[in-house]
Amino acid sequence: MIEKLKESLDKIENKDFQIMFLTPDLKGTPRASVAEIYYHVKELIKLGYNASILHENNEYTKVGAWLGEEYDNLPHSSIQEIGGTFKVGPQDFLIIPELFGNVIQQTQKLPCKRVIFVQSYDYILDMLPPGTNWTSLGVNTFITTSETIKQEINKLFPATTGHIISPQIPSYFSNKNSLKKPIIAIMCRDDRTTSKIVKTFYLKYPLYSFITFRDIKQIPREELSEVLNDYFLSVWVDETSSFGTFPVESMKCGTPVIGKVPMIQPEWITEKNGIWLFDELQIPEAIAIFCKNFFEDIEDTDLLNEIKDIENKYTEEEQSKQIKDVYTKIFNERKEELKTNINRLSEPNNLEQPIVL
Repeated sequence: MIEKLKESLDKIENKDFQIMFLTPDLKGTPRASVAEIYYHVKELIKLGYNASILHENNEYTKVGAWLGEEYDNLPHSSIQEIGGTFKVGPQDFLIIPELFGNVIQQTQKLPCKRVIFVQSYDYILDMLPPGTNWTSLGVNTFITTSETIKQEINKLFPATTGHIISPQIPSYFSNKNSLKKPIIAIMCRDDRTTSKIVKTFYLKYPLYSFITFRDIKQIPREELSEVLNDYFLSVWVDETSSFGTFPVESMKCGTPVIGKVPMIQPEWITEKNGIWLFDELQIPEAIAIFCKNFFEDIEDTDLLNEIKDIENKYTEEEQSKQIKDVYTKIFNERKEELKTNINRLSEPNNLEQPIVL
């Protein structure tokens, strides 16, 4: 075992190991959380690592149609295809999204290092068996998107080490300073919420019946940047969101946002960079007030100035640096774990202590 651990240690030193990102199949539906997984894989490959997308079934719908064709060309493999030949060693890494709580339990006997990738705090406990926690299942490391979420996770699992990699907003989300059309881009987690907001607005404010709403969930990401540059307002309701890329994308395109503050307030929200509400029922009225000011050419200069402040945040360059730094730390932590196990096995007095991989 000592020789095998030394061999694994050498493989990490020489970048001769696997980093597999378990990824849900969205069947072609755009979702920022899956985009982030692909961004991590792409960047790690650029850094010379053997990173890949791991999905459950052979009939996996790739993301090129909405994220870009280049992402279809990243390495993919399916658990169904691998079957009983799924081989990993202590040098390998399995990155598991927080919503796969059942997989955390199913993989606890694998010798590889498992890391939880938390993008939505709300999903952490959904599939986690009662009476268990990450530490009891052999997981002591996680990656998340903000300091706020990291602190909340450590309240649940205090024995774990967290690392932060902020989401990236691609550079094509930028303000083209084009003339805005009286169309509202709306993004709600629940389709019923979208319907209620739109119907309530038209019933209460028939004067603005000429204004169009567009649900943007199915729009490819690069096309969305063009849409947001054309539309004069975005509406966002996602109570369980832990970050919220859509409102940040909107602001980078110079489009104001009306939204309901999520249960965990994102770090980028300020009092003046959007019209933030705590009651969903107030949204139609807020839209009407915004429309009135827009058509009367009354500008909210504070709002527009605050929006500009976010233009240089959450860039591809910033995330690339964070990915390099964070994964280097995780790989170094793994090397220290392997060295500790080697030392334990080398000392007869320590053989009674469990070897944790």
